[in-house]
Amino acid sequence: YDALKKEAFMKQLFLTLGLIYSVGAFSAEDKIKFNYVDAEITQVIQDYAKAAGQKFTIDSVVRGKTTILNTESVTIEKAFEELSEALAAQGFAIVKRDEFYTVKTVRYALRDNIQASTEVPAAKPQRLATWMVVLKNVFVGDLVKDLRTAVSSEGEMTALRSTNQLFITDWSYNLQTVAEMIKQADQ
Repeated sequence: YDALKKEAFMKQLFLTLGLIYSVGAFSAEDKIKFNYVDAEITQVIQDYAKAAGQKFTIDSVVRGKTTILNTESVTIEKAFEELSEALAAQGFAIVKRDEFYTVKTVRYALRDNIQASTEVPAAKPQRLATWMVVLKNVFVGDLVKDLRTAVSSEGEMTALRSTNQLFITDWSYNLQTVAEMIKQADQ
């Protein structure tokens, strides 16, 4: 029995070391095939995770099919952007915590520790983010009514009247639009 356990452990160790070695060979500039037609979304996530050497957990409700068309190989970074877009289109989001990425429904992702910043996040890769902004020239209570329709259906906005701050959690590309609207209004 102990010999079988030791053999199984050694096989797992060599498999893990082989995966670490093969994944370690990739850099951000390396290109991978990332082309899927009506593929299971969990398989696309697994393929990306293996190619990028990133650790993913996938919530049990993440299901569906996706199509990502690339005629040529793409960088790991571009593959992540395309994966993020495909997930968002189906109501799923990637949340990063430490070195792990978790894929879950947007509703549950909004309740996690989403990246928060006083800087507007880059539009890509598409992800949920929280942007915190202090208004300088307009009262937050006056602006909230006008911004409600600018936030996506999955997004949330909270006004902190005592400090004239807005906390907006939404898709990164949508936060770009909201930021431009606030810039114009807060002059």
